[in-house]
Amino acid sequence: MCAMGVGSFLSRFIGDDLISRFIQVEIAISVIGGICSLTLFLVFPLVNALYNAVMYSLILIIGTLVGLEIPILPKILSQREGTRRSIANVMSLDYLGALIESVSFPLLLLPQLGLIRSSFAISLINILTAIVNVVYFRPHLKRYPLYLGSCVMVLVALIAFTVAGTRLSSFAEHHLYFDQVIYEEQSPYQHIVVTKSPQRP
Repeated sequence: MCAMGVGSFLSRFIGDDLISRFIQVEIAISVIGGICSLTLFLVFPLVNALYNAVMYSLILIIGTLVGLEIPILPKILSQREGTRRSIANVMSLDYLGALIESVSFPLLLLPQLGLIRSSFAISLINILTAIVNVVYFRPHLKRYPLYLGSCVMVLVALIAFTVAGTRLSSFAEHHLYFDQVIYEEQSPYQHIVVTKSPQRP
């Protein structure tokens, strides 16, 4: 929440070309939000001393970006609608999206996909939002091919990471535990991992 407040404060310094800024923020959220879980899984066993610094840095960056995008939307919509109506629409959709995500993450995404694949899957929503805006606001974008190409590249990468999420999870977990992982299961409530110590003479 603090980071979102920082992002909302920084949004006052964004002047012209709001559509481009919104698309840039969505792309950044997609990339950073997608890799955050995998990054933390790898940092913890490999560079444990930096884990807290990396974790809080990711929280601050993602929170700031989310705080940036919320004030930008009413500014864009107010050019076609009244300010009061645009703020009401943005806030209602924001609260509805928060409700859907808070319910779907523990009940659907986490049990079915696991933590790492869920982060990539959620990031797909942001990049699809960016693509929709790129196509819809095409006449207003000076660098339309660049934005569209960047969005497509991120989309393909996120789909590939989501499909390969099981292998990425296994790779991260083999570095997380000292012993060999012989069994793992994602239950609706937790990720169960069983390890086996190597036999010693």
